Amino acid sequence: MIWLNEMQRQYLELKLSKILKTDFIGSEILRKIKVDKEREEKISKCKHEIKNYAGKKDCCAICGGFPEGCGESWIIKNL
Repeated sequence: MIWLNEMQRQYLELKLSKILKTDFIGSEILRKIKVDKEREEKISKCKHEIKNYAGKKDCCAICGGFPEGCGESWIIKNL
């Protein structure tokens, strides 16, 4: 996953707006940029409610990756 700032997102949208509809990779990148922009807008409008989480994370101790059989699980603890 990569995180783009607004300038980077606009740059990529401009460059990729010229792609053909048959360009699967370019179309998928544009779709992901749109989804990420919607996610950021939703976060910016949220009336955040802070909770305390307890969880478990199984991952590689060297790279932090999630190979087969690894993952995360979280629950909200009562405050």
